[in-house]
Amino acid sequence: MKTIEINGKAYDIEFGFGAVDEKNLIQNMFKIVSGSYFFNRGKEESMAAAMMNGTAEMVADLPMICKQAFYAGLKEHQDGISYDDAVELMKSYMKENKLSFNAMYQLLKSCMEEDGFFELTGITEMMMEMRKEQDTEEVKKIPKTPQDHRKKSTGTK
Repeated sequence: MKTIEINGKAYDIEFGFGAVDEKNLIQNMFKIVSGSYFFNRGKEESMAAAMMNGTAEMVADLPMICKQAFYAGLKEHQDGISYDDAVELMKSYMKENKLSFNAMYQLLKSCMEEDGFFELTGITEMMMEMRKEQDTEEVKKIPKTPQDHRKKSTGTK
């Protein structure tokens, strides 16, 4: 939980059970954490182009993701807060602290990490499973090394 001050008033931001109700936030955070912004590109794109286009898409989504996250984080302790009120508070906070959307995102993400949001939603677990499956696939794909360069063994014991 992080306490921030907006217009002289303290607000608690916490990513607990109230925040996990925000399906779109969970989907968007999974896209960022998993790197799917970079791998959902067309097969014709080079890796460099996929990285640039994926990054551009992610940067364009940051304002929306910040709004979703700020609202979700406020829900835990500000009963009945509306999405629109949360967005107005976020705007005020960003202006007071001269924050970009990237800086706001980094602040919210660090709060999510501290509050265990990624564990609570299952994002961490899913990422570990995906890595495990990827490692297993890579082991299966190791090509056999030709052995024709080796001397034939014909000796007896």
